Amino acid sequence: MSRNISRRSMIKGSVATVTLAAFGANFFDGPKHIVKASAVNPSTIPDETVYSMCRQCVLPACGIKLDVKDGVAVNIEGNPEAPSNNGALCSRGNATLASVYNPYRVKKPLKRTNPKKGIDEDPGWEEISWEEALGTIAEELKRVRADDPRKFVWNNGFARSGSMLEGMEFCEAFGTPNYVEVDGPTCSVHFGCSLLMGNFTGPSYDAGYTKYFIAVGEGSNATCGYAPNTQGFADAVANGMKVVCIDPKCNVEASKGEWIPIRPGTDLAFVLAMQHVIVHELKRFDVEFIKRRTNAPYLVGPDGHYVRDKDTDKPLVWDEIANAAKTFDDKTVADYALNGKFDVNGVECQPGFQIYVSSIVDYTPEWAEEKTTIKADTIRRIAREFVENAQIGSTITINGTVFPYRPVCFEVGRGAVTQFYGGNFHCSSIIVNMLVGALDVPGGGIGALGPNHKCTPVPLALKPDKDGIVAPKVEAVPREFEWPPNRLDAKTFFPYSHDNPHIVFDAILDPEKYYLDYTPEVMLVWGGNAVVRLYQPEKVLEAMQKLKFIFAISYSLDEPTQMADIVLPEAVGLERWSAATRPGMVNTPNGTMKAIFSMAAQQVIDRVYDSRQPDEIFVDLAERVGILYGKGGVNDLLNTGRFAPVPFTGAFQLDLNTKYTAKELANRVLKSARGGEVDIDKMRHEAKLPAQLLPEKANYPSLAWPVGTTRYALYLENLLFKGEDLKTNLERVKAQVPGWEMDNLMEHYQPVVRWMEKKRQIPSEYDMYAINWKTAQYSFGNGGSAENPWLDEVAQLDPHLHVICMNRSTGEERGFKDGDTVWVESFEGGSKFEGRLKLSEAFHHEVVGIAGLFGHTSKQMNPIARKGLHFNKVMANGPGDIDPIGGGFDGSHKVKVYKA
Repeated sequence: MSRNISRRSMIKGSVATVTLAAFGANFFDGPKHIVKASAVNPSTIPDETVYSMCRQCVLPACGIKLDVKDGVAVNIEGNPEAPSNNGALCSRGNATLASVYNPYRVKKPLKRTNPKKGIDEDPGWEEISWEEALGTIAEELKRVRADDPRKFVWNNGFARSGSMLEGMEFCEAFGTPNYVEVDGPTCSVHFGCSLLMGNFTGPSYDAGYTKYFIAVGEGSNATCGYAPNTQGFADAVANGMKVVCIDPKCNVEASKGEWIPIRPGTDLAFVLAMQHVIVHELKRFDVEFIKRRTNAPYLVGPDGHYVRDKDTDKPLVWDEIANAAKTFDDKTVADYALNGKFDVNGVECQPGFQIYVSSIVDYTPEWAEEKTTIKADTIRRIAREFVENAQIGSTITINGTVFPYRPVCFEVGRGAVTQFYGGNFHCSSIIVNMLVGALDVPGGGIGALGPNHKCTPVPLALKPDKDGIVAPKVEAVPREFEWPPNRLDAKTFFPYSHDNPHIVFDAILDPEKYYLDYTPEVMLVWGGNAVVRLYQPEKVLEAMQKLKFIFAISYSLDEPTQMADIVLPEAVGLERWSAATRPGMVNTPNGTMKAIFSMAAQQVIDRVYDSRQPDEIFVDLAERVGILYGKGGVNDLLNTGRFAPVPFTGAFQLDLNTKYTAKELANRVLKSARGGEVDIDKMRHEAKLPAQLLPEKANYPSLAWPVGTTRYALYLENLLFKGEDLKTNLERVKAQVPGWEMDNLMEHYQPVVRWMEKKRQIPSEYDMYAINWKTAQYSFGNGGSAENPWLDEVAQLDPHLHVICMNRSTGEERGFKDGDTVWVESFEGGSKFEGRLKLSEAFHHEVVGIAGLFGHTSKQMNPIARKGLHFNKVMANGPGDIDPIGGGFDGSHKVKVYKA
């Protein structure tokens, strides 16, 4: 397939400027009429062009330019001066205006009058004042806090990304540990990079230098439609990067290179076979990197732990020249042994690398072919090409600095990591890069930053621990064992896991199952739809019916909102103030360099309805409950930088006894980042964004840590240690992880990654794998995308949307025809859905594919939200279907398909 593409052709369909005028006079009259009829006050904003930032997804914000006439936003396009997106804007950003002027939005605070709750029950909404709504909520919060603050549950999702306060600070001040993000189990992509690279995500390809890119289950570079990633991917391909996609579905990335279909749930087998070929067959890996940049030479005893020096407690290595054991940081070590067996103070030991090499000896390409359906010869070819393109031993000079040059990247995405072995798989995928020295160097896999409160600043990501190894950070910092458990999400049992909202709702139904001594009573629902996002939605609804009081901050009357007692209307992006710092690339006389840019979200228009932005609501509620002011209050906690995605620093920290508006908070964020030199009002009409150039070590943090100062973990002793600690503590308190046998659980806590089989026995009639993927228009739920008529219109061009996809040959062999109506049924409780069949060569022959998450059941949303299929209905979330390390759902569920 041809790879001759340009940036323009890659993003043509999603970055065209959208204007209200383009939809004709009738459409234009619609939003204008809504504003006149529904606005709280006449517009006070004159005609103007405003520069702001888009918050229609959770990814780093894109700069936008808006035209406002008569108080109505009439045009939106990308800001060409914003380095994050350089004027490009995805379909979601372009459709913002339709989300703002959606007549199905919640318009005023609402109170339930029908005490009976259910998805088919009429709540009997009654409009009330903001004072009554906030007063009622505050009284419930004060009541439950006085009784037991743990009985309050804060439940949010990706749509929180448009706010400066996400809720962790509120929960800390309130005294509840029950802050949970509903998106966690389907986005558990952080453990491996947190453990091995000290970073929030990654490794990701280096757009300017990677020449050979293997993407496994990865669609976030172009398939999801995010403008900066699409633009960067297009540039990299145009610059000669070869793309190899390992995926059950032929996605956008695969269409620009080579697509290798794989059986779902077997990505780990492919990775292990790749390592086998590199180490055992090709015998070509970066020996110097393995010796000096990893813990592979550390000596390991029979117990699986490092052999340590008796005097210093430091791990030992074997110096082959001196024929003696020395501490890992001994400057006299002439050459590190990677193989052999040694006796150190009476302890028989061997290098961790030898244990690793032995662990993959049986994972041959022939073995992997049976698991993955990928031909053994293909696995060997891909491994060989990867090693050859790594150019082991080469260097490159960038801006006068000489770096190792390894222009290859093995990158994995949500589709591959969201498996029952996801945490182990993520680590193993990083080890592929490690074998050729392609980590944190030009051309190799680069760790990526996340939100300020969830990432480690570059280059501190590579800061070592006491053993000289990159210290676990972010989500690889295990939680201490706590007994009895204090949290609903069972992180006592799963100390590394991302977020466990599925367990929260199960624990609400059965607290004793999780050894809890309290029962939740009050819940906030905001920015995330647990009914749609989680597997087995019926259980979520049943748990919500059990709660005494639910309040929701909502864009529309979706399924969780229908279960609420009080509903607060949420202001959308163009009606809010916010600020953030974002990374981007800028051209300088010395070449392209990374920079940090300050971005402001302006309140572009008067609020269309009687809504408020969540930051204001949280500050108001905190004041009413008595947790806003003073030491330990919300203001104080925000100043620490531990709880919010935006920092308040120096002279711009919050006064502990002052109530701030959202605009004041946003301005302090900007001034904190730029030392007071910027102001949110001045940025309103300026396209160019304040920027700070970063040193080369910000691009490649290994530059800040010369050889010998830090090492990557190839041998995962940290994982082994935590598993042993967990087992010891569980035995001490005589407890069992709900649904897990101890041996099965400990299989995930090994120092070398091994193949794992599912323990669940599935009847043979369930012979197809159900898979799911993000689409360009609906990658995230932010901004009411499911109800957006413009996105709905554009999405009709996607032939794989709102249908059940199957490989053409497979379908024809089973007697199916294109357009047949079929049922997809899960072995889990007989859950099923009906839909129209689409036969296509773009799918693995054992796959049933359903795009996105659709099929809303709320009757009070825009009717277009009820289109499509709810994929999660046929998925399972039992203990054996969850990754106990990363916390992700298993994404390779078995189903059967038959004609309706």
